[in-house]
Amino acid sequence: MTKYRFARRCTRALTILMMACSFGAMMTGAARADMTANDCLGFEQEEREKELVYHATNACERQLDCRLSYVVRCEDHQGRVTSSSALQRSFVLAKNGARDLSLSAKACPQGWTIADVNWSCF
Repeated sequence: MTKYRFARRCTRALTILMMACSFGAMMTGAARADMTANDCLGFEQEEREKELVYHATNACERQLDCRLSYVVRCEDHQGRVTSSSALQRSFVLAKNGARDLSLSAKACPQGWTIADVNWSCF
């Protein structure tokens, strides 16, 4: 076999392989396009001193626009609520991205609770 014929066969094989990979990537992208934002989201919670940190991840191939709402309650030594604040924040999760969100209760001089944490993304 001449070098030319070998090079042509390698080129054909490489072209076929690239077409197969491209088709597979298109099919995977199409299947993932049908996923809802809830299918893509992942949240892990970590408690620190007077704050909750949520580690948010996006497994989608598209950016997600999200809104987070929560309530910070300050408490006295007996556990009675001394103040309560409903808070909201918006954030963006890049495609296949991650982000840490800190929900702080540092304004509370004694006890604290962060509750009613809800998020929506689209």
